[in-house]
Amino acid sequence: MQRLVKISNIFYYNIPRVIIVKNIGRSAVDLAYKVHGTLESSEEPVVIIHGLLGSKKNWESMSKKINTATQKTVIAVDVRNHGESPHASSHTYPDLASDVSSLITKLSIKQAVIIGHSMGGRTAMVLALSEVE
Repeated sequence: MQRLVKISNIFYYNIPRVIIVKNIGRSAVDLAYKVHGTLESSEEPVVIIHGLLGSKKNWESMSKKINTATQKTVIAVDVRNHGESPHASSHTYPDLASDVSSLITKLSIKQAVIIGHSMGGRTAMVLALSEVE
């Protein structure tokens, strides 16, 4: 539990929701996700993106611990072609980032902390590079 208290030591991007280019020529997939906490929270939520061949279930226990330790809403996402999300023929990082961006917009989130592991980390970087502060 001591590590969770020092969550500020984790490197993350704080991404504002101003879009340079959004979904041009891309068809976003409606992603499956699980919310730990409440979407009505005034705190910016944490969005977690799993790695290749993973799913939101990989982050179940950590999502609960982050929510408990920080009181932030945690949203664990299944990216396209994984877990409970739909399958699509295209599976590029811009596609994955577009899907996550669409989910964030759908949930009316203006600003979020994004955590990604492996493929999810690269997706988070592509998402961050497509947004402007």
